[in-house]
Amino acid sequence: MRTIILKLHKPSKLKQKILDNALLNYNRAYQYLLSKAYLDLENIKNNYRSNKGSYKADTLSKWVGKELSSELNEFHVQPFKDSLKLDLGMTLAGYFMLKSRIPSARFPGGEPTIHSIDPENVSSGKLRPVYFCRYDTKRSYCLLYDKLKDKYYAKLYLTDYSCARPVRDQHDILNRLRYIHKDSRLLERGKAKETFILVPLSFGTYQEEFLKAAIVDPARLRTAKLYKKKQDYYLAVSLDTNEVRKLNTETFLGVARGIKNKLNYAIVNDKNQILGKGSISDTSNCIDSAIVPLNELHRAANEIISIALSFKSQVVLQNLSDTNDNITWLGRDGKNFPPSYKSHNYNKLSELLEYKLVENGLPAPVRVSSIDIFYRCHECGYNSKQNRLTKDIFLCTKCGATMSIDDLGSLNLAGKLIKYNNSKFKIKVIRTSDGVIFRNKLLCLDYYIPYSEDQLERLSEELQRIAEAIKNSLNDTQGSDRKRKLSLIKKLNNSEHILDLIEFI
Repeated sequence: MRTIILKLHKPSKLKQKILDNALLNYNRAYQYLLSKAYLDLENIKNNYRSNKGSYKADTLSKWVGKELSSELNEFHVQPFKDSLKLDLGMTLAGYFMLKSRIPSARFPGGEPTIHSIDPENVSSGKLRPVYFCRYDTKRSYCLLYDKLKDKYYAKLYLTDYSCARPVRDQHDILNRLRYIHKDSRLLERGKAKETFILVPLSFGTYQEEFLKAAIVDPARLRTAKLYKKKQDYYLAVSLDTNEVRKLNTETFLGVARGIKNKLNYAIVNDKNQILGKGSISDTSNCIDSAIVPLNELHRAANEIISIALSFKSQVVLQNLSDTNDNITWLGRDGKNFPPSYKSHNYNKLSELLEYKLVENGLPAPVRVSSIDIFYRCHECGYNSKQNRLTKDIFLCTKCGATMSIDDLGSLNLAGKLIKYNNSKFKIKVIRTSDGVIFRNKLLCLDYYIPYSEDQLERLSEELQRIAEAIKNSLNDTQGSDRKRKLSLIKKLNNSEHILDLIEFI
Protein backbone atom coordinates (compact mmCIF):
# COMPACT_ATOMS: atom_id res chain seq x y z
CA MET A 1 0.00 0.00 0.00
CA ARG A 2 1.11 3.55 -0.72
CA THR A 3 -0.40 6.86 0.44
CA ILE A 4 -0.27 9.99 -1.70
CA ILE A 5 -1.21 13.48 -0.51
CA LEU A 6 -3.43 15.56 -2.80
CA LYS A 7 -4.22 19.20 -2.06
CA LEU A 8 -7.75 20.51 -2.56
CA HIS A 9 -7.13 23.40 -4.94
CA LYS A 10 -8.65 26.71 -3.85
CA PRO A 11 -12.11 25.58 -2.68
CA SER A 12 -14.69 28.37 -2.58
CA LYS A 13 -15.74 29.92 0.72
CA LEU A 14 -18.95 27.90 0.65
CA LYS A 15 -17.02 24.66 0.12
CA GLN A 16 -14.56 25.64 2.86
CA LYS A 17 -17.49 26.00 5.22
CA ILE A 18 -18.80 22.57 4.22
CA LEU A 19 -15.32 21.06 4.72
CA ASP A 20 -14.93 22.67 8.15
CA ASN A 21 -18.37 21.51 9.27
CA ALA A 22 -17.61 17.98 8.09
CA LEU A 23 -14.38 17.88 10.10
CA LEU A 24 -16.11 19.29 13.17
CA ASN A 25 -19.12 16.97 12.98
CA TYR A 26 -16.95 13.91 12.35
CA ASN A 27 -14.81 14.62 15.40
CA ARG A 28 -17.77 15.27 17.66
CA ALA A 29 -19.40 12.02 16.56
CA TYR A 30 -16.13 10.09 16.95
CA GLN A 31 -15.58 11.43 20.48
CA TYR A 32 -19.19 10.56 21.30
CA LEU A 33 -18.59 6.94 20.23
CA LEU A 34 -15.30 6.87 22.12
CA SER A 35 -16.94 8.09 25.32
CA LYS A 36 -19.67 5.44 24.99
CA ALA A 37 -17.07 2.73 24.39
CA TYR A 38 -15.09 3.86 27.44
CA LEU A 39 -18.12 3.21 29.64
CA ASP A 40 -18.65 -0.25 28.12
CA LEU A 41 -15.04 -1.49 27.85
CA GLU A 42 -15.52 -4.74 29.80
CA ASN A 43 -18.42 -5.78 27.59
CA ILE A 44 -16.47 -4.91 24.41
CA LYS A 45 -13.35 -6.70 25.66
CA ASN A 46 -15.22 -9.91 26.51
CA ASN A 47 -17.81 -10.12 23.73
CA TYR A 48 -16.33 -8.53 20.62
CA ARG A 49 -13.31 -10.67 19.91
CA SER A 50 -12.92 -12.27 16.50
CA ASN A 51 -13.59 -15.99 16.08
CA LYS A 52 -9.85 -16.58 16.52
CA GLY A 53 -9.74 -14.73 19.83
CA SER A 54 -7.99 -11.59 18.61
CA TYR A 55 -9.30 -8.03 18.33
CA LYS A 56 -10.09 -6.90 14.78
CA ALA A 57 -11.42 -3.53 13.68
CA ASP A 58 -14.34 -4.95 11.70
CA THR A 59 -15.45 -7.16 14.62
CA LEU A 60 -15.15 -4.35 17.17
CA SER A 61 -17.08 -1.98 14.89
CA LYS A 62 -20.13 -4.24 15.29
CA TRP A 63 -20.44 -2.97 18.87
CA VAL A 64 -22.04 0.17 17.39
CA GLY A 65 -25.60 -1.13 17.08
CA LYS A 66 -28.67 0.43 15.46
CA GLU A 67 -29.64 2.45 18.51
CA LEU A 68 -26.21 4.00 19.00
CA SER A 69 -25.89 4.51 15.26
CA SER A 70 -29.14 6.46 15.18
CA GLU A 71 -27.86 8.68 18.01
CA LEU A 72 -25.15 9.88 15.65
CA ASN A 73 -27.75 11.61 13.48
CA GLU A 74 -27.66 14.66 15.75
CA PHE A 75 -24.10 15.25 14.52
CA HIS A 76 -25.19 15.26 10.82
CA VAL A 77 -22.71 12.49 9.93
CA GLN A 78 -24.90 10.18 7.84
CA PRO A 79 -22.23 9.94 5.07
CA PHE A 80 -19.62 8.86 7.64
CA LYS A 81 -21.40 6.28 9.76
CA ASP A 82 -19.62 3.23 8.32
CA SER A 83 -16.32 5.10 8.44
CA LEU A 84 -16.86 6.16 12.06
CA LYS A 85 -17.59 2.58 13.11
CA LEU A 86 -14.42 1.27 11.46
CA ASP A 87 -12.38 4.20 12.75
CA LEU A 88 -13.52 3.41 16.27
CA GLY A 89 -12.86 -0.30 15.67
CA MET A 90 -9.27 0.42 14.59
CA THR A 91 -8.72 2.58 17.68
CA LEU A 92 -10.07 -0.09 20.04
CA ALA A 93 -8.13 -2.87 18.32
CA GLY A 94 -4.91 -0.90 18.77
CA TYR A 95 -5.77 -0.16 22.40
CA PHE A 96 -6.52 -3.78 23.32
CA MET A 97 -3.35 -5.00 21.62
CA LEU A 98 -1.25 -2.40 23.46
CA LYS A 99 -3.02 -3.20 26.73
CA SER A 100 -2.14 -6.88 26.38
CA ARG A 101 1.53 -5.96 25.99
CA ILE A 102 1.63 -3.03 28.46
CA PRO A 103 -1.06 -3.44 31.18
CA SER A 104 -0.60 0.17 32.33
CA ALA A 105 -1.53 1.59 28.89
CA ARG A 106 -4.19 4.31 29.09
CA PHE A 107 -7.35 4.53 27.05
CA PRO A 108 -6.81 6.74 23.95
CA GLY A 109 -6.85 10.35 25.11
CA GLY A 110 -7.70 9.35 28.68
CA GLU A 111 -11.39 9.69 29.54
CA PRO A 112 -12.93 11.03 26.30
CA THR A 113 -15.26 14.00 26.14
CA ILE A 114 -16.91 15.85 23.25
CA HIS A 115 -16.86 19.22 25.01
CA SER A 116 -13.33 20.00 23.82
CA ILE A 117 -14.40 19.78 20.16
CA ASP A 118 -15.28 23.28 19.04
CA PRO A 119 -14.95 25.31 15.81
CA GLU A 120 -11.57 26.70 16.89
CA ASN A 121 -10.11 23.19 16.65
CA VAL A 122 -10.72 23.03 12.92
CA SER A 123 -7.81 25.30 11.96
CA SER A 124 -5.49 24.04 14.72
CA GLY A 125 -4.63 20.81 12.91
CA LYS A 126 -5.50 18.82 16.04
CA LEU A 127 -8.72 17.31 14.74
CA ARG A 128 -8.92 13.72 13.66
CA PRO A 129 -9.06 13.38 9.83
CA VAL A 130 -12.35 12.42 8.23
CA TYR A 131 -11.93 8.77 7.26
CA PHE A 132 -13.45 7.54 3.97
CA CYS A 133 -13.65 3.77 4.39
CA ARG A 134 -14.27 2.95 0.71
CA TYR A 135 -13.79 4.22 -2.83
CA ASP A 136 -17.25 4.61 -4.35
CA THR A 137 -18.82 6.90 -6.97
CA LYS A 138 -22.16 7.15 -5.12
CA ARG A 139 -20.97 7.55 -1.52
CA SER A 140 -17.83 8.12 0.54
CA TYR A 141 -15.36 9.57 -2.00
CA CYS A 142 -13.99 9.09 -5.51
CA LEU A 143 -11.76 10.83 -8.07
CA LEU A 144 -12.58 12.17 -11.55
CA TYR A 145 -10.45 13.11 -14.53
CA ASP A 146 -10.78 15.83 -17.16
CA LYS A 147 -8.82 14.43 -20.10
CA LEU A 148 -9.06 17.61 -22.19
CA LYS A 149 -7.43 19.79 -19.53
CA ASP A 150 -5.48 16.96 -17.88
CA LYS A 151 -6.91 17.83 -14.48
CA TYR A 152 -8.12 15.73 -11.54
CA TYR A 153 -11.03 16.31 -9.17
CA ALA A 154 -12.24 14.83 -5.89
CA LYS A 155 -15.89 14.07 -5.23
CA LEU A 156 -16.44 14.10 -1.45
CA TYR A 157 -19.70 13.15 0.27
CA LEU A 158 -19.68 15.44 3.31
CA THR A 159 -23.25 16.37 4.28
CA ASP A 160 -26.54 14.72 5.17
CA TYR A 161 -29.75 15.55 3.28
CA SER A 162 -30.75 18.24 5.78
CA CYS A 163 -27.66 20.22 4.74
CA ALA A 164 -27.66 19.23 1.06
CA ARG A 165 -27.26 21.93 -1.61
CA PRO A 166 -29.51 22.41 -4.64
CA VAL A 167 -27.99 21.19 -7.91
CA ARG A 168 -26.23 24.02 -9.72
CA ASP A 169 -26.38 24.56 -13.49
CA GLN A 170 -24.06 22.22 -15.32
CA HIS A 171 -20.96 23.77 -16.80
CA ASP A 172 -18.94 22.49 -19.75
CA ILE A 173 -16.15 21.38 -17.45
CA LEU A 174 -18.51 19.17 -15.47
CA ASN A 175 -19.67 17.49 -18.66
CA ARG A 176 -16.07 16.49 -19.35
CA LEU A 177 -15.42 14.84 -15.99
CA ARG A 178 -15.18 11.06 -16.05
CA TYR A 179 -15.00 8.85 -12.99
CA ILE A 180 -11.72 7.07 -12.38
CA HIS A 181 -13.66 3.86 -12.19
CA LYS A 182 -13.87 0.55 -14.02
CA ASP A 183 -16.72 1.81 -16.28
CA SER A 184 -15.15 5.29 -16.76
CA ARG A 185 -18.56 6.92 -17.14
CA LEU A 186 -19.25 10.66 -17.19
CA LEU A 187 -20.20 12.49 -14.02
CA GLU A 188 -23.96 12.47 -13.60
CA ARG A 189 -25.85 15.42 -12.06
CA GLY A 190 -29.19 14.60 -10.47
CA LYS A 191 -32.21 16.85 -10.12
CA ALA A 192 -32.36 16.58 -6.35
CA LYS A 193 -30.06 18.17 -3.80
CA GLU A 194 -26.44 17.10 -3.63
CA THR A 195 -24.67 15.84 -0.51
CA PHE A 196 -21.22 16.00 -2.10
CA ILE A 197 -18.81 18.67 -3.28
CA LEU A 198 -16.46 18.66 -6.29
CA VAL A 199 -13.00 20.12 -5.74
CA PRO A 200 -10.05 20.32 -8.17
CA LEU A 201 -6.77 18.78 -6.98
CA SER A 202 -3.17 19.98 -7.09
CA PHE A 203 -0.09 17.80 -6.62
CA GLY A 204 3.44 17.09 -7.83
CA THR A 205 4.86 14.76 -10.46
CA TYR A 206 5.36 12.01 -7.88
CA GLN A 207 1.63 11.83 -7.06
CA GLU A 208 0.72 12.19 -10.75
CA GLU A 209 2.44 8.90 -11.60
CA PHE A 210 0.17 7.03 -9.19
CA LEU A 211 -2.94 8.83 -10.44
CA LYS A 212 -2.13 7.91 -14.06
CA ALA A 213 -1.69 4.30 -12.97
CA ALA A 214 -5.08 4.49 -11.22
CA ILE A 215 -6.79 5.59 -14.45
CA VAL A 216 -5.55 2.38 -16.05
CA ASP A 217 -6.32 0.26 -12.99
CA PRO A 218 -8.95 2.00 -10.77
CA ALA A 219 -9.02 -0.98 -8.38
CA ARG A 220 -5.80 0.40 -6.91
CA LEU A 221 -7.73 3.22 -5.18
CA ARG A 222 -8.72 2.36 -1.61
CA THR A 223 -9.48 4.43 1.49
CA ALA A 224 -8.74 8.11 2.06
CA LYS A 225 -8.48 10.70 4.84
CA LEU A 226 -9.46 14.36 4.68
CA TYR A 227 -7.64 16.81 6.93
CA LYS A 228 -6.89 20.50 7.29
CA LYS A 229 -3.46 21.99 7.89
CA LYS A 230 -3.42 25.71 8.63
CA GLN A 231 -5.78 27.07 5.95
CA ASP A 232 -5.34 24.31 3.36
CA TYR A 233 -7.23 21.05 2.90
CA TYR A 234 -5.64 17.75 1.91
CA LEU A 235 -6.80 14.31 0.86
CA ALA A 236 -4.51 11.42 1.78
CA VAL A 237 -5.39 8.60 -0.63
CA SER A 238 -4.30 5.00 -0.08
CA LEU A 239 -3.47 2.95 -3.17
CA ASP A 240 -2.65 -0.70 -3.58
CA THR A 241 0.64 -0.62 -5.50
CA ASN A 242 1.37 -4.33 -5.09
CA GLU A 243 4.59 -3.21 -3.48
CA VAL A 244 5.78 -4.07 0.01
CA ARG A 245 7.19 -1.13 1.91
CA LYS A 246 10.28 -2.29 3.80
CA LEU A 247 10.45 -1.25 7.43
CA ASN A 248 13.68 -0.43 9.24
CA THR A 249 13.85 -2.59 12.36
CA GLU A 250 14.68 -1.02 15.71
CA THR A 251 14.26 -3.94 18.14
CA PHE A 252 14.71 -7.72 18.32
CA LEU A 253 11.88 -10.23 18.83
CA GLY A 254 12.86 -13.73 19.98
CA VAL A 255 10.33 -16.56 19.60
CA ALA A 256 11.25 -19.76 21.46
CA ARG A 257 9.64 -23.03 22.44
CA GLY A 258 8.52 -23.45 26.02
CA ILE A 259 7.60 -25.97 28.71
CA LYS A 260 4.48 -24.28 30.10
CA ASN A 261 3.50 -22.42 26.92
CA LYS A 262 3.93 -23.73 23.41
CA LEU A 263 5.58 -20.54 22.16
CA ASN A 264 7.01 -17.56 24.02
CA TYR A 265 8.25 -14.21 22.78
CA ALA A 266 10.41 -11.39 24.13
CA ILE A 267 11.29 -7.98 22.67
CA VAL A 268 14.55 -6.22 23.52
CA ASN A 269 16.16 -3.02 22.26
CA ASP A 270 19.70 -2.73 20.92
CA LYS A 271 20.96 -2.45 24.54
CA ASN A 272 19.35 -5.82 25.31
CA GLN A 273 16.82 -4.13 27.59
CA ILE A 274 13.44 -5.86 27.85
CA LEU A 275 10.58 -4.02 26.13
CA GLY A 276 7.97 -6.75 26.42
CA LYS A 277 7.44 -10.48 26.77
CA GLY A 278 4.63 -13.02 26.78
CA SER A 279 3.30 -16.12 25.06
CA ILE A 280 1.73 -16.70 21.66
CA SER A 281 -1.91 -17.66 22.21
CA ASP A 282 -3.01 -21.16 21.30
CA THR A 283 -6.55 -21.84 20.03
CA SER A 284 -6.03 -25.32 18.59
CA ASN A 285 -6.99 -27.26 21.76
CA CYS A 286 -4.96 -30.18 20.44
CA ILE A 287 -4.51 -33.02 22.92
CA ASP A 288 -1.57 -34.43 20.95
CA SER A 289 1.14 -31.76 21.01
CA ALA A 290 2.92 -33.53 18.17
CA ILE A 291 0.18 -32.38 15.81
CA VAL A 292 -0.39 -28.68 15.21
CA PRO A 293 -2.94 -27.93 12.43
CA LEU A 294 -1.74 -25.79 9.55
CA ASN A 295 -4.38 -23.12 10.21
CA GLU A 296 -3.09 -22.83 13.79
CA LEU A 297 0.48 -22.41 12.49
CA HIS A 298 -0.73 -19.61 10.20
CA ARG A 299 -2.58 -17.96 13.09
CA ALA A 300 0.52 -18.12 15.31
CA ALA A 301 2.66 -16.70 12.49
CA ASN A 302 0.22 -13.81 11.99
CA GLU A 303 0.27 -13.01 15.72
CA ILE A 304 4.08 -12.95 15.70
CA ILE A 305 4.03 -10.62 12.69
CA SER A 306 1.55 -8.31 14.45
CA ILE A 307 3.90 -8.02 17.44
CA ALA A 308 6.93 -7.52 15.17
CA LEU A 309 5.17 -4.71 13.30
CA SER A 310 4.15 -3.01 16.56
CA PHE A 311 7.74 -2.92 17.81
CA LYS A 312 9.49 -2.75 14.39
CA SER A 313 11.34 -5.92 15.27
CA GLN A 314 13.84 -8.21 13.60
CA VAL A 315 12.44 -11.67 14.36
CA VAL A 316 15.00 -14.13 15.76
CA LEU A 317 14.17 -17.85 15.67
CA GLN A 318 15.74 -21.05 16.94
CA ASN A 319 17.74 -23.11 14.47
CA LEU A 320 16.37 -26.57 15.21
CA SER A 321 17.54 -28.09 11.93
CA ASP A 322 21.08 -28.87 13.05
CA THR A 323 21.05 -28.67 16.84
CA ASN A 324 18.71 -29.29 19.77
CA ASP A 325 17.89 -26.61 22.34
CA ASN A 326 18.09 -29.02 25.34
CA ILE A 327 14.81 -27.73 26.75
CA THR A 328 13.61 -31.22 27.74
CA TRP A 329 13.75 -31.72 31.52
CA LEU A 330 14.30 -35.07 33.23
CA GLY A 331 13.03 -34.87 36.81
CA ARG A 332 14.58 -36.66 39.77
CA ASP A 333 11.72 -39.12 39.70
CA GLY A 334 12.63 -40.02 36.14
CA LYS A 335 9.63 -38.18 34.67
CA ASN A 336 10.34 -36.55 31.33
CA PHE A 337 9.09 -33.01 30.59
CA PRO A 338 9.42 -32.38 26.83
CA PRO A 339 8.62 -29.04 25.16
CA SER A 340 5.01 -28.29 24.22
CA TYR A 341 6.03 -27.59 20.61
CA LYS A 342 7.77 -30.32 18.65
CA SER A 343 10.73 -29.43 16.43
CA HIS A 344 8.94 -30.16 13.15
CA ASN A 345 6.04 -27.83 14.14
CA TYR A 346 8.46 -25.06 15.04
CA ASN A 347 10.39 -25.51 11.79
CA LYS A 348 7.14 -25.37 9.79
CA LEU A 349 6.22 -22.14 11.60
CA SER A 350 9.68 -20.83 10.73
CA GLU A 351 9.04 -21.57 7.04
CA LEU A 352 5.74 -19.64 7.15
CA LEU A 353 7.42 -16.65 8.77
CA GLU A 354 10.10 -16.73 6.08
CA TYR A 355 7.68 -15.33 3.49
CA LYS A 356 4.96 -13.78 5.67
CA LEU A 357 7.36 -11.34 7.34
CA VAL A 358 8.71 -10.20 3.96
CA GLU A 359 5.16 -9.76 2.63
CA ASN A 360 4.53 -7.37 5.53
CA GLY A 361 7.64 -5.28 4.87
CA LEU A 362 9.80 -6.84 7.58
CA PRO A 363 13.11 -8.65 6.99
CA ALA A 364 13.15 -12.43 6.90
CA PRO A 365 13.69 -14.12 10.28
CA VAL A 366 17.22 -14.80 11.45
CA ARG A 367 17.86 -18.32 12.76
CA VAL A 368 20.51 -18.66 15.44
CA SER A 369 21.86 -21.53 17.53
CA SER A 370 19.66 -22.17 20.55
CA ILE A 371 21.95 -24.64 22.27
CA ASP A 372 22.34 -22.60 25.49
CA ILE A 373 19.24 -20.38 25.65
CA PHE A 374 17.66 -22.33 28.56
CA TYR A 375 20.83 -22.42 30.68
CA ARG A 376 22.54 -19.05 30.14
CA CYS A 377 21.73 -16.20 32.53
CA HIS A 378 20.17 -13.21 30.80
CA GLU A 379 21.61 -10.87 33.48
CA CYS A 380 25.28 -11.91 33.78
CA GLY A 381 25.74 -14.33 30.86
CA TYR A 382 26.87 -17.27 33.03
CA ASN A 383 26.12 -20.58 31.31
CA SER A 384 25.78 -23.76 33.36
CA LYS A 385 23.49 -26.77 33.53
CA GLN A 386 23.31 -26.16 37.28
CA ASN A 387 21.29 -23.00 36.54
CA ARG A 388 18.24 -25.12 35.64
CA LEU A 389 16.64 -25.42 39.08
CA THR A 390 13.44 -27.23 38.00
CA LYS A 391 11.64 -28.01 34.77
CA ASP A 392 10.31 -24.44 34.51
CA ILE A 393 12.44 -22.33 36.90
CA PHE A 394 15.90 -20.87 36.19
CA LEU A 395 18.20 -19.76 39.03
CA CYS A 396 21.63 -18.42 38.16
CA THR A 397 24.20 -20.03 40.48
CA LYS A 398 26.55 -17.08 39.92
CA CYS A 399 24.48 -13.89 40.27
CA GLY A 400 21.26 -15.28 41.77
CA ALA A 401 18.93 -14.05 39.00
CA THR A 402 15.73 -16.08 38.73
CA MET A 403 13.25 -16.38 35.88
CA SER A 404 10.82 -18.80 34.30
CA ILE A 405 12.36 -21.08 31.69
CA ASP A 406 9.76 -19.91 29.15
CA ASP A 407 10.77 -16.25 29.56
CA LEU A 408 14.49 -17.06 29.61
CA GLY A 409 14.54 -18.89 26.28
CA SER A 410 12.90 -16.13 24.26
CA LEU A 411 14.95 -13.40 25.97
CA ASN A 412 18.26 -15.13 25.29
CA LEU A 413 17.16 -15.78 21.74
CA ALA A 414 16.32 -12.11 21.16
CA GLY A 415 19.69 -11.05 22.59
CA LYS A 416 21.80 -13.46 20.54
CA LEU A 417 21.80 -11.25 17.47
CA ILE A 418 22.82 -8.23 19.55
CA LYS A 419 25.67 -10.20 21.08
CA TYR A 420 26.81 -11.31 17.65
CA ASN A 421 26.56 -7.82 16.15
CA ASN A 422 28.58 -6.38 19.04
CA SER A 423 31.21 -9.13 19.04
CA LYS A 424 34.59 -8.42 17.50
CA PHE A 425 37.20 -10.43 15.66
CA LYS A 426 40.18 -10.96 17.92
CA ILE A 427 43.39 -10.48 15.96
CA LYS A 428 46.63 -11.56 17.52
CA VAL A 429 49.48 -9.06 17.12
CA ILE A 430 53.03 -10.47 16.91
CA ARG A 431 55.78 -7.90 16.83
CA THR A 432 59.06 -8.61 15.02
CA SER A 433 62.18 -6.55 14.51
CA ASP A 434 61.00 -5.24 11.12
CA GLY A 435 57.21 -5.24 11.36
CA VAL A 436 54.02 -6.82 12.71
CA ILE A 437 52.25 -10.12 11.96
CA PHE A 438 48.42 -10.11 12.27
CA ARG A 439 46.73 -13.50 12.79
CA ASN A 440 43.15 -14.75 13.07
CA LYS A 441 42.25 -18.39 12.47
CA LEU A 442 38.56 -17.74 11.73
CA LEU A 443 39.41 -15.24 8.99
CA CYS A 444 42.37 -17.29 7.76
CA LEU A 445 44.43 -14.17 8.38
CA ASP A 446 48.24 -14.44 8.63
CA TYR A 447 49.55 -11.15 7.33
CA TYR A 448 52.88 -9.38 7.78
CA ILE A 449 53.16 -5.59 7.50
CA PRO A 450 56.52 -3.78 7.88
CA TYR A 451 56.82 -0.80 10.20
CA SER A 452 57.57 1.46 7.24
CA GLU A 453 53.98 1.15 5.95
CA ASP A 454 50.61 2.36 7.30
CA GLN A 455 49.67 -0.65 9.43
CA LEU A 456 45.93 0.04 9.86
CA GLU A 457 45.36 1.00 6.24
CA ARG A 458 47.12 -2.12 4.96
CA LEU A 459 45.26 -4.33 7.44
CA SER A 460 41.93 -2.81 6.41
CA GLU A 461 42.72 -3.51 2.73
CA GLU A 462 43.65 -7.11 3.53
CA LEU A 463 40.43 -7.69 5.50
CA GLN A 464 38.39 -6.34 2.59
CA ARG A 465 40.26 -8.69 0.25
CA ILE A 466 39.48 -11.62 2.56
CA ALA A 467 35.79 -10.67 2.65
CA GLU A 468 35.69 -10.60 -1.16
CA ALA A 469 37.52 -13.97 -1.37
CA ILE A 470 35.03 -15.53 1.05
CA LYS A 471 32.15 -14.19 -1.03
CA ASN A 472 33.63 -15.61 -4.25
CA SER A 473 34.11 -19.05 -2.69
CA LEU A 474 30.47 -19.46 -1.57
CA ASN A 475 29.47 -21.46 -4.65
CA ASP A 476 32.03 -24.12 -3.76
CA THR A 477 30.99 -24.31 -0.11
CA GLN A 478 28.14 -26.26 1.48
CA GLY A 479 26.68 -27.09 4.87
CA SER A 480 27.79 -25.44 8.11
CA ASP A 481 30.93 -23.99 6.50
CA ARG A 482 28.73 -22.07 4.04
CA LYS A 483 26.59 -20.71 6.87
CA ARG A 484 29.73 -19.59 8.70
CA LYS A 485 31.02 -17.78 5.63
CA LEU A 486 27.64 -16.12 4.99
CA SER A 487 27.63 -14.91 8.57
CA LEU A 488 31.13 -13.48 8.20
CA ILE A 489 30.26 -11.66 4.97
CA LYS A 490 27.12 -10.14 6.49
CA LYS A 491 29.06 -8.95 9.53
CA LEU A 492 31.84 -7.44 7.42
CA ASN A 493 29.47 -5.82 4.93
CA ASN A 494 27.26 -4.29 7.63
CA SER A 495 30.17 -2.49 9.25
CA GLU A 496 30.74 1.12 8.20
CA HIS A 497 34.42 0.85 9.16
CA ILE A 498 35.86 -2.64 9.01
CA LEU A 499 38.44 -1.88 11.72
CA ASP A 500 35.58 -1.26 14.16
CA LEU A 501 35.09 -5.05 14.15
CA ILE A 502 38.64 -5.71 15.32
CA GLU A 503 39.98 -6.27 18.81
CA PHE A 504 43.77 -6.59 19.00
CA ILE A 505 45.25 -9.06 21.50
